[in-house]
Amino acid sequence: MGYFLIIGFVLGLRHAFDADHIAAVMTLILGRPTRRESVRIGIAWGFGHALMLLVASAIVLFGGQGIDPRYATLFESAAGAMLIVLGLDVLRRAFVTRLHGHGHRHGGKTYHYHFHSHDSGSAHDDDPHAHAHTPLTLGRACAVGLVHGLAGSAALILLSVAATPSIGLALLYVVFFGVGTLAGMALVALLLAIPFRYCEMAHPGRLKLAHAAAGCMSIALGAWLILEPLLFSGGAVTG
Repeated sequence: MGYFLIIGFVLGLRHAFDADHIAAVMTLILGRPTRRESVRIGIAWGFGHALMLLVASAIVLFGGQGIDPRYATLFESAAGAMLIVLGLDVLRRAFVTRLHGHGHRHGGKTYHYHFHSHDSGSAHDDDPHAHAHTPLTLGRACAVGLVHGLAGSAALILLSVAATPSIGLALLYVVFFGVGTLAGMALVALLLAIPFRYCEMAHPGRLKLAHAAAGCMSIALGAWLILEPLLFSGGAVTG
């Protein structure tokens, strides 16, 4: 049983590196001044994802019925729509609002440099470095993870039921899978934060371009999640 649960953890770790998951977390960590804050956002996403997987698995396993393929497709489309909204929000922040960068410290803490955006009609404070950072969007990250967890629950539940002799073991597998995904997404957030942080420090003029690329990637993947069932219905290309 131990090997089975370890496999669940490893598969969850791998699951975090799916392209749509990376795109979602990328849009959430843009503008975070520290890698620690980015990792916290990744953990919040992973928690939401794991929680939804566990709840959906419990409902299906105790109910004795699988997920209707039509609902599975609907969940995937919801995740795609969410990625499009996140991508559009990134583009809005990059082009509609002004990106402004500077270095400063808060309360005697480590000096750091970061970009932030504000409406083109608003002025800075009298002391341009005496402002608060945008609050961490942990609740938002958790909500995004919930949607992704629901979108990916069907295949995981089928795998759990087929490979385990009991409901309890199946749910334990889902827990280990979820913990692996949480750890993997924390790693993903850290790895994503490093190049964006480098861009802020070494190539600040290209930061808007980097944000735009991230937003377009999120929109493209979201559109693919919505269109894929239509293009490949029944395993054959229809158009």
